[in-house]
Amino acid sequence: MNRIYLCGKQEDICLTLRLKKALEHYGTVRYRGITSGNGHHCFLLEEGETWPDSYRERGILLLKNSFSSGKGTIPRKGWTAVLRSDHTAAIQALQGTGIPAVTCGSASRDSLSLSSWDFPQGAVSLLRGMASLEGETLEPGEIPVVMEGPCLREWMPLLCGVLLLCGVPYTRGYRL
Repeated sequence: MNRIYLCGKQEDICLTLRLKKALEHYGTVRYRGITSGNGHHCFLLEEGETWPDSYRERGILLLKNSFSSGKGTIPRKGWTAVLRSDHTAAIQALQGTGIPAVTCGSASRDSLSLSSWDFPQGAVSLLRGMASLEGETLEPGEIPVVMEGPCLREWMPLLCGVLLLCGVPYTRGYRL
């Protein structure tokens, strides 16, 4: 099961719902005690304003724009953060934790970048090799994206980053 912990204010739910809908295309999603979707992968979505309480687990920390502090127990080895590269509070909170980060933005050092946008289609560039949570090597390349509804531009690389880390194959593109 892929555990995805969204850090940020509880009322900041738009990204969470968009991620849930995207994940349902690729597997079963458990969110707030309700299971939906079907498929090969299993996803557990959880939320909180700070780091997850269970630091022994592993998974993905998706740092939403409303995330402001990494207070609490610092997650241990096994977690990978996905965040916008211009999210200063998230970058500061991650410093010194040892948690690897997949950054999304337009800088040359970012892992993922939006390369085209023409609703309902777009593309995200995987700019450097990375590994999924299961250790599968992911090579740089273009990820075609079909959006099933309005989606903020800055969300596309974040959502693709989560899917990549979960091991969802990207060669055919993603439906968001």
